[in-house]
Amino acid sequence: MNVFLTLAFLFFIGSIGGWILELFYRRMISNKEWINPGFLVGPYLPLYGFRIMRILSFSSNKY
Repeated sequence: MNVFLTLAFLFFIGSIGGWILELFYRRMISNKEWINPGFLVGPYLPLYGFRIMRILSFSSNKY
């Protein structure tokens, strides 16, 4: 259960953090307008969440 909670926490932190970074990146690069990079309702980009989980699973043997 502890492994699941750790991976779920990393997924949500990675998803929200990636959404924030991409939101500001698009703000700086585009025509100075706010563009929502997500396709889900709310501030989530699952691509970044899965990437964080994958990096953790490759870097440690216990997950």
